[in-house]
Amino acid sequence: MDRLSLTRSARIGLLALLAIAAFATFAFARDAKSKSAAAVATSASPKGMILRCEEAGEKWTPGAKWEVADDKAALSADHLLVGLPGAEIDSANKAVHVRLLTDFDSPLAILEPAILLHTPEKLDLELTLDRGMIELVSTKKGNAAFVRVHVRDAVFDLTLYTPGTKVTLLLASAWVKGVPFTQKPGPKDVPTAELMFVVQKGDVDVRHDGRLNALAAPPGPAVIRWDNVNGIDSTATHLGKLPAWILPPTDPAEKEKVRRLDECVAAFCKDAADHSLSEVLDHFLSSDNRSHRHFAVILLGATDNLRRLAQELNSTKYPDTWDASVKALRHWIGRGPRQDMVLYNRLVELRGLKPTEAATVLHFLHTPDDAELARPETYEMLIDYLNSRHLAIRGLAFWHLYRLVPQGRSIPYDPLAAEEERQKARNLWKELIPDGQLPPKQSANKQEQRP
Repeated sequence: MDRLSLTRSARIGLLALLAIAAFATFAFARDAKSKSAAAVATSASPKGMILRCEEAGEKWTPGAKWEVADDKAALSADHLLVGLPGAEIDSANKAVHVRLLTDFDSPLAILEPAILLHTPEKLDLELTLDRGMIELVSTKKGNAAFVRVHVRDAVFDLTLYTPGTKVTLLLASAWVKGVPFTQKPGPKDVPTAELMFVVQKGDVDVRHDGRLNALAAPPGPAVIRWDNVNGIDSTATHLGKLPAWILPPTDPAEKEKVRRLDECVAAFCKDAADHSLSEVLDHFLSSDNRSHRHFAVILLGATDNLRRLAQELNSTKYPDTWDASVKALRHWIGRGPRQDMVLYNRLVELRGLKPTEAATVLHFLHTPDDAELARPETYEMLIDYLNSRHLAIRGLAFWHLYRLVPQGRSIPYDPLAAEEERQKARNLWKELIPDGQLPPKQSANKQEQRP
């Protein structure tokens, strides 16, 4: 996805996020056209593969209940659905098959797939792609299948001409590098969202904003992109063959990653057969299996369970769980417009931070650009904040310093330690990076290590 720079290096947080996540809530706004709760699709996956929130739509509120959908469960309009990797859904008329896909370690902002179903009018399927990656396959006999997809404020009408026609939709959304937090966001102060259509088989028409784009599987015009800044491509991109990322992996390391993910899914579904979603997540979070813990943390963020995520950050003994939690929260902030403002308002209204303090937290949650990292003042500020009275601020400052200055990783700093101990560590950081200077350069053969 060459238009965006959605980097992994901008993960923010560790223990500092406790002060944020505990008071965060989700600003859920949709363009859902239907208010009906009628069943518009059916689960085609075992119990546990699909998580649903019945209080979705435009009136979704904090604390809404998420549950595990049963095998062959009827799926209603305006219910938000989060799918485990490989979850499958059939439209009510059996004309369209949907697969929900994901990669928990992707460099793109596609941790989990989420869709909102609508009641179709003269269509085979209508849905909002809220985030992530899905696959649409025509299973309609004799005629073309018609699907309407909503993304942010945009609408796309797809025609899948023959049975077996297959198209992948990938929606990535994030605050890109160098975009600062603002306390008075305007219409353009939103995370950058990019949508990609990739035709794997057959012919697909994509109609958007009065234009028709005719796509065909490779070799042919197989790809077209849209983003919320530039709109849709003027022409489709020709491919000689399908891209490697859309095919089953051949690299041994990638195959092992898929195997671990499949094992997590199977274990989750087995546990979900007899336990509630909350119980299953508790089991996974307490597991000695790193992949299970990572899996559960991503699902906490996917289902907006930030209070439980905060609890995990406070109690876990595993550094990798902290890192996974950071990734989940970072992804959550970039999922849609004004989510960073939700955090900001909660910090001011519920946590009691001053507006300047809350803005500092959000500044650290956004990704700094290269120019900011090339100024000595940036490191002076980070070091000064190591003894902030607020856990969120000093923890975020340490998170940045740890990653930006590998030479300082041996300094024994703990955001939860007493002020005197924090001050000692802060003085050591001052010795490493004196005022007016940049950090010492790292040896080219050294690799970053996560805490």
